[in-house]
Order: sequence, then structure tokens, then C-alpha cells
Amino acid sequence: MAKTFKLDIVTPERIVFSEEIVSLVAPAENGYYGVLAGHAPFLCTLQAGEVTIRRERGEAHYSTSGGFMEVLPQRTIILSETAEELSAIDVKRAEEALERAKQRLAKAEAGVDRDRAREAKERAENRLMLAKKYKR
Repeated sequence: MAKTFKLDIVTPERIVFSEEIVSLVAPAENGYYGVLAGHAPFLCTLQAGEVTIRRERGEAHYSTSGGFMEVLPQRTIILSETAEELSAIDVKRAEEALERAKQRLAKAEAGVDRDRAREAKERAENRLMLAKKYKR
């Protein structure tokens, strides 16, 4: 039996994931960080990307929009604006969101929030990348 630690992935709406896991790989701003039980404490900023979770009974993959990760020896918490498990990704919806974001960015109209459009584009691209990688 592998040594485990508690992982919580939390969004403003709900707790998305809360289980004992074996390992975690998360997209930090300076590259992907791997975490095992007993890891030295640290806090980092996350970027949009894939979170890979290894449990004793298999893997789970989440698309996240960035946020923060606090690592402690027996517990890790990811706080993210969005986190979506691979099986919950709606490819058609993500493609539509990507197209809308591209259209908003292409327009130079007043009232278009370019930062928000860039974030939407990044989220949609990340969802599509994950779905394609695991052929959903």
C-alpha cells in the first residue's frame, strides 16, 4: 500500500475533489510540480493546465484555470476558479467558447474585456487539449 495524502480541489462554487491520493502533478507558473505524501510545505501560483491525480485505484485528470496550491506533508489544497474532470468536458461547448473568445479578441470594440476574453480562450484551449490528449 502506497503512502497517501489528502487532496482537495476547491472552486468558488464547490469542492470538486476530496480524496486520499498517492501523487499529484500540477501546472505551476514555472513548470509542472509533482507532489507525494510527506512533501515539504510550499505555496505556489498555478496556471491553466492539466492536474494529474494518481490514486491507488487509477488516475484522474482535471482541466484547471490556474489558481493557487498549498502543499503540506499530509494535505494539499488547490484553489482554482474552475476545475473540470476529464469525463465532464463537453467538447462542443469548449469549441464554441473558444470561437466566441477568438471573436471577442479580434474586435477592438470599446466594452470588450480583453483580459476576460483571453482567460476564456485559455480555458477552452486547455479543455480541448485534455479531451484530445485522452481522446474523448
